[in-house]
Amino acid sequence: MRAKRRTERVNVRLPVEVARWVRRRAAEKGSTISSVVAECVERAYELEKAEVFARAAVKLLSALLAMTGRGPGQVAEQAKTWEDWALGLALREALKKEGSEEGGGGE
Repeated sequence: MRAKRRTERVNVRLPVEVARWVRRRAAEKGSTISSVVAECVERAYELEKAEVFARAAVKLLSALLAMTGRGPGQVAEQAKTWEDWALGLALREALKKEGSEEGGGGE
């Protein structure tokens, strides 16, 4: 169960199909529409933070790799490999967290 945090009311308009999904999801979870929307927005926020961190880490690693005397092509290729790995890891962790929250009996 999540700890209570300060919240702020924000009104949003959703496409009809999305609003239907949110209502259905809330009913399935025995939750409120507000909590389903908040959970989705929080998940997107956390993924964005993870992506920003991963990209910064890749830039740092690329700079360190460049200092080893490797050519720009080798550095760019390795950086792309690391970036793909880091973003994949962030996505897997987010999905694992989502699964554990759903399987844990909800809120």
